[in-house]
Amino acid sequence: MRVQETALVKAAFIASRAKGQSLTEALIGMVALAGLFVLIPVLGRYQDLSLQSMHAASGVAFATVRGAPDPARATAYPFQNANQRWTDRGGRAMLTLDGSGLGASVTVANDASANWQIGGQNAHARQLRQDWGLDAGIVTARVRVAPVAGTGASSGKPGNTSTSSNGLGTLWTGGITPPIHRRIAILAGVGHAGSDSAAQTTMASSRLAWSANATQSVQTGRSATSALQPLDAGWQRPAPNFDWLSPWLGLVPANAVDAR
Repeated sequence: MRVQETALVKAAFIASRAKGQSLTEALIGMVALAGLFVLIPVLGRYQDLSLQSMHAASGVAFATVRGAPDPARATAYPFQNANQRWTDRGGRAMLTLDGSGLGASVTVANDASANWQIGGQNAHARQLRQDWGLDAGIVTARVRVAPVAGTGASSGKPGNTSTSSNGLGTLWTGGITPPIHRRIAILAGVGHAGSDSAAQTTMASSRLAWSANATQSVQTGRSATSALQPLDAGWQRPAPNFDWLSPWLGLVPANAVDAR
């Protein structure tokens, strides 16, 4: 009996010390779940904006290489869809397409030595690089995306402007204030042409690679044509065509076509 009484006393003592522990654990668990409920959507929106920012930086870099005059248009393109700009839980837009929300800058630098480029210091190689626009440099595009929900952004709906404060209030409404910076660098002037006609124009514009020799050949051909035309007239032969580039427009050499 004494052993049983001792066991009961110990159990009662332990129960008295543990009173309220379950409630405390439940409160801590609820706070943790509430924090996850708030943070997961916020981080998800921020991650998506970060991904779209990288797409914007890529678009700006490629648009610059292709000669687009306005990098701002390429920057805003990934965010044209309203769903890509997101809204916080208060219905406020997290991103505006004006200068306060988006920014872009482009730099073109060519600090590489001629020894690193095709042909090195050779004078003919240097002339060809200049004629064909090769090794024009490295285009670096920088994009800044500044989500401003919770700090004054408007969703575009009448009367729907942000009045929430910074700190926990901003976090609770889903506002994100840290700006996103993305940078990408690509080579410019690697010799790619946008079409067959562009490739032919680039080729013909090079005096060293084409136009100098072509001009001499055309002059010789026309002199021969004027001398031989009376002989060829009786055979009704067509006059020679000295345009040696345009007839090849859109044609691919047979050895460059995959039989599969």
